[in-house]
Amino acid sequence: MFRHLLLVALLGSATNVMAESCTRPTAQLDIPDGQTATESAMIAASDDVRQFVGNGQTYVDCLQTQMDAAKLIVDQANTPGNEAAHEAANKEYLALIQKHDSMVGEMKARASDFNDALRAYKARAN
Repeated sequence: MFRHLLLVALLGSATNVMAESCTRPTAQLDIPDGQTATESAMIAASDDVRQFVGNGQTYVDCLQTQMDAAKLIVDQANTPGNEAAHEAANKEYLALIQKHDSMVGEMKARASDFNDALRAYKARAN
């Protein structure tokens, strides 16, 4: 009985954490062609990429908080008689991991795109 009450309490507190809205940043970045870009265009693109990556990190941090809460629920629901709750919690946890990994991948891709353009810009200047 105590274990069931503890699970209900954990579900309630974790639900409050997961109710926090994590807003995924949009990647409307205009990365110029380094072969033809002006210095001001490269600086503006650098600022945009830095802002996107910063906003992305905020989103990833928010998701991590939700993932920690979801993992706690998964672990606590892994008891006989709680199979449905365990499965639902695990599904939510896996969805959060997917969102996290997708954002990290997009951040890396956008930064890599800019770095490629920057290398091309610097090569042209030499």
